Amino acid sequence: MTPADVLNQIASRAARPCPAAPPDTVNIHAQLVDSGGQAITGFRDYVVRFFDAESGGAQLGPDITGTANLSVDGLFNLSVTLPPQVLDSAAAWYEVAVDSDTLPNGVDANDLFPQRVRVQSVPFALQAAEALSAPTESFSAYDDLTAEAKLDNDADDDLLTRQQADGRYAPAGFSAYGNLIDEGALDNDADGDLLTRQQADARYGSGGDGVPSTAIVLSETNPNANLTGYTYLAETVLEVRDASMTPSVWTATTTTGAPAARQVHTAVWTGTEMIVWGGNGVSIVGGRYDAAADTWTPVTTAGAPTHRAYHTAVWTGAEMIVWGGHDSTYTDTGGRYDPVTDSWEGTATAGAPTPRQLHTAVWTGDEMVIWGGSDSNTLNTGGHYHPAQDHWVSVTTADAPTPRNYHRAVWTGDEMVIWGGFASGVGHLNTGGRISADWSVPTTLYLFRKD
Repeated sequence: MTPADVLNQIASRAARPCPAAPPDTVNIHAQLVDSGGQAITGFRDYVVRFFDAESGGAQLGPDITGTANLSVDGLFNLSVTLPPQVLDSAAAWYEVAVDSDTLPNGVDANDLFPQRVRVQSVPFALQAAEALSAPTESFSAYDDLTAEAKLDNDADDDLLTRQQADGRYAPAGFSAYGNLIDEGALDNDADGDLLTRQQADARYGSGGDGVPSTAIVLSETNPNANLTGYTYLAETVLEVRDASMTPSVWTATTTTGAPAARQVHTAVWTGTEMIVWGGNGVSIVGGRYDAAADTWTPVTTAGAPTHRAYHTAVWTGAEMIVWGGHDSTYTDTGGRYDPVTDSWEGTATAGAPTPRQLHTAVWTGDEMVIWGGSDSNTLNTGGHYHPAQDHWVSVTTADAPTPRNYHRAVWTGDEMVIWGGFASGVGHLNTGGRISADWSVPTTLYLFRKD
């Protein structure tokens, strides 16, 4: 029996005469992602072909082509008119190819989805002109479906509602009928849709797990001993978002109590607050931003370093250390800010690197490392600052990278890595360097003379 035969048979039960014909379209829902799991979006060409076999076989009708608009999640829907050969075939499968290249360039062999999908016959009924006066005896079998015992013994052409089919075939708490992808128009139909017993058996299968033939299931393991009778297809990436998670959104920070407008300032995160300090602007007052409370607290100016920009700042775990930059001139001064006491303490200048701006600073866990920057020239010198002793040790220049500013530096846990930047008379740089933490930590010693 062909899909068209089934549709016409059910239509004939609903009313007679019935001059209308079964629908000749299918809706194909799918998602397209790349090998990294990222959605492919935008307008993409597609090709749909129908065959009389799950693999190989003869093509039924011509290629069906068009352009689909993929959503930001890579989702798309194709409404395809069935070729007449499909309705006349004893069984039919379709395959889909969608342009999946980074830059759209048409459909080729690499764009074919990995598996053909069978075209399933679905219940269909049309109301003809005399349908309202059709004798109720036409549905006497349906009226008898009042208990499971009767369902077991009724004829194969008795009709089941969606709820009855789910209750009969699906496991407890699982509505297989409402959650299957490749089921065509039934996906959106009402709960009162009718299935014959034969159709329900074919739909839900005899495997006892409520999953119909050709349905796709996901497993967290491969192989999976519980999936007997299933064929492994491919590995995929699924992003799971817990219902309690909040989607990524921007939230504005309050301007109430915020520091004055500025640029080229610094900011550090303490674990509970962001501390903003310095920069070009009309005010030297910094601020502490509590993200949880969305509030600002001023940073004291008592004992603070001179107002400056193009400086650096690091967080030690207890203090913010700012150093260098440009106030009215290049500077080699700095300060240590304690947010608990809202107080400043200066950094030593003895042994400090030469005054500069546009340098970098990293925190190693014990010390701050300053490197590079510029005064009237670009520099490749620096220093290790130990806040416990308020002491500086020079960074070696042996095999150091060439002088530069506007570069970047990170601490790996064992080394400082610097890269890029700009050098006077040279231009932009694509070189860098690494320096390890094998320097000695200064120890305070006290000299005594024996009397």
